[in-house]
Amino acid sequence: MEEPNKNVIILQDEPMNNRPRRWTFRRYLKGIPFGKWWIIGSTAVLALAGYLGTRFLLNNLRSNVSSTFSYNNIALVSDNRGGGAFVDGARFDYASLISTETLKSVKDSDPSFASVNLEKLSQSITISMESYTDKNTGETVYVTPNRFTIAAKLAAFGSEPVARNFMNRLIETTNDNAKAAVARHEINTSVPANFSELSFIDQINHLEVQRGIIKDEIEGLIDSFTGNGIISETGTRLTTYKTDFQNAFNYLGVDYFTYLEDSLEVNKWVNFTDDTLSVVISRYTETADGYIERMRLDLSTAKTKQKAIDDMISASGGMIISGSEFAALIAQYQADIVDIELKRADYLKELKDLGYTVDTFKADPTEENLATIVLSGSSGTLNKLMAIKNGTADAETKEWGANCAAFAEEINVLKASIIGENSYSSSTTAAYRYLYNTQRSNVNYYTANVVAVSGAISPWIGLAAGLVIGFLASSLIVAAVYINKIDPIVDETEKNKAGK
Repeated sequence: MEEPNKNVIILQDEPMNNRPRRWTFRRYLKGIPFGKWWIIGSTAVLALAGYLGTRFLLNNLRSNVSSTFSYNNIALVSDNRGGGAFVDGARFDYASLISTETLKSVKDSDPSFASVNLEKLSQSITISMESYTDKNTGETVYVTPNRFTIAAKLAAFGSEPVARNFMNRLIETTNDNAKAAVARHEINTSVPANFSELSFIDQINHLEVQRGIIKDEIEGLIDSFTGNGIISETGTRLTTYKTDFQNAFNYLGVDYFTYLEDSLEVNKWVNFTDDTLSVVISRYTETADGYIERMRLDLSTAKTKQKAIDDMISASGGMIISGSEFAALIAQYQADIVDIELKRADYLKELKDLGYTVDTFKADPTEENLATIVLSGSSGTLNKLMAIKNGTADAETKEWGANCAAFAEEINVLKASIIGENSYSSSTTAAYRYLYNTQRSNVNYYTANVVAVSGAISPWIGLAAGLVIGFLASSLIVAAVYINKIDPIVDETEKNKAGK
């Protein structure tokens, strides 16, 4: 009889060093001394990483930079709504401060701004003014007009020092633009390029207008800076400059321009040289022909209007009722005829001054009368000019020609005192620039150190977090190695010693 099969199970303890070890706080503490130097080193590295990471990475990513400021620049006239104009008329809009063009120009202005990311900056930067909407009118009311706040992400700059310098430079661009507007300022000139070719009366008129422009400029400076403003390094006061300017055009108690105009009216001086004499004669001849032609046209017009008046009187039976359509039209035509006669008198005077015969011209002009107006004799401006050209001028005419040249020089001296280098136009422009450049042109900052940083975490917190995380992570790793690898061997060794 066969023995039945028997299953034999042999139980054998697993070696001590292969068993999973149960973690206890005692074993954890026991294991720390075995890796203390590794724990200290790892903790130090992570603490430093926490400090540096917080300061230079995390804070850069989450921090905002901002600056609140206002402009205190006399060369910038504000509209109290975030805009205004520079002294040269160029417009200022606070939103343009953060335009892509402005941001790029600031970055390009300094190599130290190379870390600025224009794309990120354009996306994050804002500018604002404190305001609210009036419930009654619906209009925007600015709480602090002309005070602005610019804000942006610190990450767009690369570092806090760069952000601070960049923001300061950006804000100052408006002051730079104001200074440029002052530098661009020039007094307007009414003197044309062909001044030397003009008649004397036109030259005088242009220079008188130019004097008025300078006078207005000086008055404007007095209004803006008060009369005691200093206009030069020598300490000249604005009021003194104004007095000197006024006195420069005083001639024996008479305004110098009035003196010139009276002298021209009496002596009929003409602006000409040997080279321009033929052109001047042609110009005067054309002018005389023009007077005669206009009188011819006016004669025709006057006759037409007079005939219309006669026809209306006839149609009404000689009775014109006041206030009627005929009465108003007749009054208008009569006024036109009077105006034509006044013009004719002026034309005749000008023609006589030129040397034309006009004595036979009757009060009631006809075509035949116009034909009798001819240049004759030796008197008159045009006759004198032709005599000088032909070499037939008498002593009196030659003296007149010399006096014309002297008068031209007198006007040129006057012109040099009004426009050009060392003139009142240039010195007034210099006074303008000096006044603006030495007056207030600064920025008022309401943020300490120009730029404030918000949203940042203290790097010491990062250091503390690094210390904690570094110690815990490294000590746990060391303890795990100790409990599972070293502690079983120690236990087995101790048991073997006890068995012996």
